[in-house]
Amino acid sequence: MIPVLTKSKVYYLDDETRKAGNLTNLELMDRAGMNIAQFYCENVINPFNKKVLIICGKGNNGGDGIIAHYYLRKYNIKSRI
Repeated sequence: MIPVLTKSKVYYLDDETRKAGNLTNLELMDRAGMNIAQFYCENVINPFNKKVLIICGKGNNGGDGIIAHYYLRKYNIKSRI
């Protein structure tokens, strides 16, 4: 896997987005979680016949995972955290 952005670059971009007043931290997490769920639905063959397990750590990535779970369930995908 080739990383597109480093962890520090992502933190920097998130911080700049918040400082500019474009999005709040919650809006950033919501978009991340929603995009994870959409990516899954668009790229997995037969996504509605599969089960997804989301493992959430502490911090903002854990929040992204919880929101991804929310959207997967909203799209009728079997998902557990």
